[in-house]
Amino acid sequence: MLCRLLRDIGFDAYLHELHSENLYASGFAVESLSGFSLITAFEVFEHLADPALEASSLLQAAPDFMIVGTARFQGQGSDWGYLFPHHGQHVFFWSRGAHEWLAHSHGYRLVTCGKTVTVYARPQNIRMVQRLLLSACEYGAKAMQLLIPLVARPGVQRDQDEIIARLIRSAANGTYD
Repeated sequence: MLCRLLRDIGFDAYLHELHSENLYASGFAVESLSGFSLITAFEVFEHLADPALEASSLLQAAPDFMIVGTARFQGQGSDWGYLFPHHGQHVFFWSRGAHEWLAHSHGYRLVTCGKTVTVYARPQNIRMVQRLLLSACEYGAKAMQLLIPLVARPGVQRDQDEIIARLIRSAANGTYD
């Protein structure tokens, strides 16, 4: 859904999803994350069955930045609302130490914002990320609440036009994928 929302406001975003059907960004899925400068993973890390291997594979794509949104484990008890034991989908919880280990293993530095946002950044980009996150944490949520209803959605029309053009090209070539 994030891919769809980003495309709607004009970002050239793509989806890489291994475990769920692409319902919102049809035609904009990619097989590889190589070549992207930014990877986002919101509500992903707590679902990884092999956290070290799967999270490492994201950083092996060598983005300049990776933004992860997942509640950080800080010794919470069994009453921690993020556990969701009734559905068993949250299988691993990331502490700051786990994020630091992953970042260090791949040559990244960390910046955190609040209790859920962790940014992996190349060392040369760390100051910029710190300034941006400070501003985002302070003003971002309020600004987004005010701006989202006002933003035109040119991405939907552009994407629809692109999908139709692809179908026409495929039909002209005798392929229907």
